[in-house]
Parts: sequence; C-alpha cells; structure tokens
Amino acid sequence: MARGNIPLVTFNRGRISQLGLARVDLKRALLSAEMQRNFIPRTLGSMMLRPGLGYIGTIRNSSTARLLPFIRSATAASLIELTSTAMRVWTDDAVITRLGSIYSITNGNFDSTDLAGWTDVDDPGATSASFSANFLSLVGTRYARARRYQAVSAAGAVGLNVVITRGRVNLRVGSSRGPGSTGYVQDDLLGEVTLRPGTYSFSIVTSSTFYVEVSANTYYQSIVDSILIESSGDMVISTSWGAADLGRLRWDQSADVMFVANSSYMPKRIERYGAESWGVADYEPEDGPFRTINISNTRFTPTALDGNISVTSDQAFFKAGHVGALFRLTSVGQARSITPSAADQFSEAIRVAGVSEGRLFQILVTSSTGFNATVRVQRSIGEEGSWANVNALTFTSTIDSTHDDGLANQIIFYRIGVGSTYTSGSPVCTLNYASGGITGVIGVLAVNGSTTIDAKVLKALGSTQPTELWSEGEWSTLRGWPSAVALHEGRLWWAGKGKIIGSISDAYESFNPDEEGDAGPINRFIASGGVDRIQWLASLGRLIIGSETRELQAKTGSLDEPLTPTNFNLRDISGQGSALVQAAKLDTGLLFVQTGGTRLMQTVYASDTLDYKTLHRTILVPEIGEPSIARMAVQRQPDTRVHCVRGATDGTVAMLIDDPIEEVSAWVDIASTAQNGFIE
Repeated sequence: MARGNIPLVTFNRGRISQLGLARVDLKRALLSAEMQRNFIPRTLGSMMLRPGLGYIGTIRNSSTARLLPFIRSATAASLIELTSTAMRVWTDDAVITRLGSIYSITNGNFDSTDLAGWTDVDDPGATSASFSANFLSLVGTRYARARRYQAVSAAGAVGLNVVITRGRVNLRVGSSRGPGSTGYVQDDLLGEVTLRPGTYSFSIVTSSTFYVEVSANTYYQSIVDSILIESSGDMVISTSWGAADLGRLRWDQSADVMFVANSSYMPKRIERYGAESWGVADYEPEDGPFRTINISNTRFTPTALDGNISVTSDQAFFKAGHVGALFRLTSVGQARSITPSAADQFSEAIRVAGVSEGRLFQILVTSSTGFNATVRVQRSIGEEGSWANVNALTFTSTIDSTHDDGLANQIIFYRIGVGSTYTSGSPVCTLNYASGGITGVIGVLAVNGSTTIDAKVLKALGSTQPTELWSEGEWSTLRGWPSAVALHEGRLWWAGKGKIIGSISDAYESFNPDEEGDAGPINRFIASGGVDRIQWLASLGRLIIGSETRELQAKTGSLDEPLTPTNFNLRDISGQGSALVQAAKLDTGLLFVQTGGTRLMQTVYASDTLDYKTLHRTILVPEIGEPSIARMAVQRQPDTRVHCVRGATDGTVAMLIDDPIEEVSAWVDIASTAQNGFIE
C-alpha cells in the first residue's frame, strides 16, 4: 500500500470569530475553529472532551449564591456559601452541620429581666444587667470587667450560637472555673476570643458540664443579644447581604479573617475560629478614617468624657444616616477623670506646658459615700510612661485645689488615681487644665434629631465644653461605604466614592491620623476622571485600582519602595474601564472585564517599559463574552483555565486556556448537558 501524507487539523487553538476566518496571516487561525464546544485544547497534546460535572450538594434553598474560597493553609481550605442573608461553610465537599442537642442554656435570650441562670461575677466598679428586657448589658471600666457566667450540663459535640449587638465582648468557654466566687471560667474548650457585633457559631466538644462566660471592660455599654445551643442541621450564620448584593461583594483574606466590602453595607469580617467554628462580624475601626476637619462654625457639646453619652450640635447637622459614623472631637482644655474601685487604678493623663499661671491645673476629689484610700497625683516628664508620685499631692479626703508645679517651659504629664493604699469606696478623681486640648473619638448609636445624637465614647474626650474642632468619619450610611478591599504591602486598603484609604502598616483596623512616619495611614482622593465607583482593588507588584472609566496603579518613585503617606502616587494604566465584576489574579497579571461587560482584559507588567500595560484577551473572538461576563474563576491544573460565567441562562461558560510560555491562548465554549440548565 502506498504511503500517504494525510493532513491533521488539531483545532487546539480554540475559537476564532467569523470575522477573523479570513486572517490567513495569523498562525493561530490555521489551528482555530469557528465553533468549538466542550472540546478543550491542552497545552501538551490534542484536545479533550470537557470533564464531567459531578453533584456535590445543594445550595441552601436552591437559591442564588456566591461562593468565596477561604484558604487557611494548603491543608485547611473551605468554601464560603453566601445566599440571601445567610452563610454556610463547605469543608471537604460537605456543609458543616450541627448534631443537635437535648441540652439548652437557661435564659439564653436574656428575656428574663432578673437574668435567671446567669451568675453575676462583676469586678468591682463594673456592672452587668438586663437591658430592654431582651439583652445583657455589660459596662466595665478601664480596669474592671462586667461578667456573667453559666454552667451548662451537656456532653458530646454542641454548637454554640452567639449574637453580639454592640461593643466588644469577651467570650470564654471551659470545663471548669477558677477558684473563689469570682474566679474566671477557664478557656480550655475555646480560647478566649473578643467578639465584635455579629453572629457566631462555635463547635464545643465537652464530656460533661461546661461553663460559658461573657465579659466586657469598655466604659460604654456592650450588649449581648443571645447565647444558645444550636439545633440539629446545617450551620447557618445570619448576614446582611441580600441576593441582589452578592454580585457586588469584594473580599480579601488574611489568615483566619476575610474582609468583605459592599457599598451598601458596613464592611464585614468573616472569621474562622476553627475548622467548624465561624462568625460574621462588623468591621469597626475605632480611630478612623476621618474626613477633613470642620471649617464651619458648628459646635458640638458632649455630656460626659466617656461611656454612653449624648452630643448636641448648636446647628442642625445630624441625619439618620449618621448612625454608625465616627466623630473625632478635640476639646478646648483638658479634663481626665477616674472613679477607682481597687488598688493601682489611674486616669489617663493631661499634658501641662507653658509658664507661670499657664501651668495651673485643678485637682478635684469628691465622694457621696466616703472612701478609705489614698488618692495620688503622678507625673511623667517629657512623655508618658515614667510615672512617679508627686509627694505633695496626696489626699485621703475630698479636695478642690489648684496646683502650680513651677516647672516653667517643661512638658509634664499628670494623672490621678489610687496606688496600693486602697481599702474601700469610690472617690471621683478629676484633673482639669484650661490649656491645650485632648482628642477623643465617639461612635454614633442613634440620631434623636438634627441637633442631638446618642453615642459611645471609643477614646476618652477631653472636655464637656462646646468645640468646633471636629472631624466626621469617612464611612457611614450617609457618606457611603467602601466598594472594594485588598491587602497590599502590609496594609488593608479600602476604596470607594473616589477615595482610596490604607490602614496603618500591619494594623488592619487602625487609621489613627496622629500616627506619624512611614507607617501612618494613607488617605487619598483619586483626583480626576469618572471614579465615583471603584469596582475592585488588586495587589500585584503594585496596588491596582479598577474604576468605571479607567485602571490605575499606586506607585512610588521606584517599584521596590513601599507605599507611604509621603510616597504615594496614582498613575493611569489604561482607559478601558472596569465592569462590576471581581478581577482575578493570574500569577503576576490581572484579568478584568472591560466596562462594556463582554471583553476580557489583562493587566501585566512589561519588562520593556518597566510599567504595567493592558492586553485584550478576547480580541480574536470578541463575541465570546456576550451577552455579558458575570464572574470569573481561575483553575491551575492540569492547565491554566479561566472560567468566565456568562450573564445568560443558556448553560454555557466561556473558557480561556492560557499558557504564555507555550503561546497557548484558546477560547472554547463549555456547555451543561442539562436541558434548559444554567450555570451560576
């Protein structure tokens, strides 16, 4: 039989648009197809049929869902399933479940005003009590915790559901309590955790009775909504996001915490406490970020220096959307106060400077019931920390006097309180200084009208006198919430409403504007262009920002220099604009959907220009993304495959097979075999 040369058509370069069939000058056109469905090119070898689809499980209520990968480590990976106002967690292809229990927690909803079932072990000076007949209120001091505990008879694995409404609440779960009537619950079943407002579900394994204790040492009121043993079934944690919000979620993860942004809601934290213990909490920084300082003549007057207070404005200013907002108030004059209830408790400090009468400050000690203690004034020279008693300023009874230290032109810090010589009573100890100012922070709890709010003091204020030195927080329902988030160079970055804000270095919940140096927070406007909505942030060699009209990079004088408050510049990469689709990292590059919604773009670093550039990845088959690309996912094995879910309900996905080294760039259609099926 004669030998023949038979041509082979491999079609291993994927689809090409009908418009491009005449491009015989393109080498890849010879190996492409006008239609290619369910046949996947491989980097090495011929095409293959797409792998089959396997049933893993059912989304909660078979509803619209968003799946977020939560990678704790190479051996501890989970999948966060978000549906309308609910979260479940998948681990090893199964939803975390609770076995249920015949056991229960007495008065776990706190609907008994005498707090039946909960034992009071408050530290001296702290108070735990029923609040509004359905909550547990915890009010501590700087040194004392308000505490309640309960012994729960249970054996085996139980799910503990905890809901926090306000503040910072410490939770301890253990198999025993410390000695004495006020001993702390041990934390051998759950290491002590500090809970923010949110909902939590903890897996507890106990052999018999276990103890649960909640506490708080905040001056303001922290509130616990409920502590219950969960019934049998899937672990379901309540969230704020409705079905329509899921497509606008943006997230990034650090260890056991995933930070989540959505422009309609306060940012959240998805928290992992163990393989089967999770929570969803508010992201609540307590020291910023803040808008520019007030330049109007509006003055705020607080009713107290700490705790839960009211603030009055002398002009109509407050709106309902201010709930949840921060305000930073700088006092005219300085006041510090403490009511010690045990030994070694001192106030925060005042700062005294100047000469002669400019150094006079008031010392005030009062008591309605008397006290048996020695009140002392201490000082530290130059900076806080090296405290020493001022021997002339020691009091064992009430006093109202003025003191001049005579240390002209020196900066001295003073504080007041009691040392080791405390027996009983609660003296109210105060220092008042007419000069200087103290900057405190409050969080708005309720708006009672255009001139009055209820607030909690997050950082002690310096005076109850009116002040026009104040700044409003960047974020609130009124001002808007961030629409994107990313971790980059040791900072947590939030963006939205034409601004980008970076936390203090290695302190993801701190934006203190008084922090100086390279580690300080970064707060910048994006000065030009259509940037009202920032669609995504991404960390490459530089921080990349995708807005509706363009893509930008945050850069320094050199690629290797870190971003700092004084070395931060925004430069354009392209003017393509980004659709409302989460970008996807691919090695050192970034894939994003162009603002039209159908084209896939890629931002990469170009060695020839030493800068970033943007490539069009759907240029040879522009219709592959029609009618729109709704979301993306990147698969790395056996080849790199980018799955682009279309907005249509025709049961198909556009897949890009990508290998730059082997010059593979192939688009194919992947279709579900189910009749009338669709892929989310």
